[in-house]
Amino acid sequence: MSDAFKTLVILVVLFLPNVCHPQMQSNKSFPESPLILRGRAIVSGLRLSSVSKEDIDVLIALKLEFVNEGKEPVIVLTDNLPTFRQWILTRDSGPVTYESLLQEEFGGDNLSEEAEWRRLRFQLDRPTPLKDKVRILAPGEKWAFELNGSMTFPIKFDAKAIPHPPAIWETISSLESLRKIPSLYLRVESQFWPFIIEKPPYKANRPFGRKLQKRWRAYGILQLEPIVSEPMPLKLPDALPSNQLP
Repeated sequence: MSDAFKTLVILVVLFLPNVCHPQMQSNKSFPESPLILRGRAIVSGLRLSSVSKEDIDVLIALKLEFVNEGKEPVIVLTDNLPTFRQWILTRDSGPVTYESLLQEEFGGDNLSEEAEWRRLRFQLDRPTPLKDKVRILAPGEKWAFELNGSMTFPIKFDAKAIPHPPAIWETISSLESLRKIPSLYLRVESQFWPFIIEKPPYKANRPFGRKLQKRWRAYGILQLEPIVSEPMPLKLPDALPSNQLP
């Protein structure tokens, strides 16, 4: 078990009681959206982690589609977006709870330079949506695409690595233990309006986005909140290929 992973698990155990997963929070901060994200997740390969020989990357290919199931058009920003910043692995397809959550990985924004976001804000600050910066999904319309990513796990659980490890570690911390779970489900969170696109100082209510929502209302509803996909079944390989064993 790599040192980085040990540190991560310690932090999770220490702070888990005080941290609420977004899907466990009240829906007030994530209002319902007419957009639905669904698809299929397939393990496309395994490779030893470049960070630690004790970890392995599970390569995952996603075939996804957004579907507008509402009665009005939805406007989504497409300039380097959406990003899929959060990958969530659970033991069942029900609501995400502390008991069902197995692994969670986070990613950052695609654009890293403040100048890029500042330029994008300037381009969007117009009376009507720019065709080359947004996509408008009509009611019933689908937007399909493919995505490749990975999740990293220790190959085996080392109970001696840390004294008196919590019992939950044996369930969530290794590829070996995940294979013993009857069913696995993956969810991905898509982000359409990162806070960094707002003018500093950043505010949770997204004032610039809300302004454009009102301004562009005649063209549809500007999507600001993230969307979590429907759960997708995920099947792990039965064994590591011999050429990928440490």
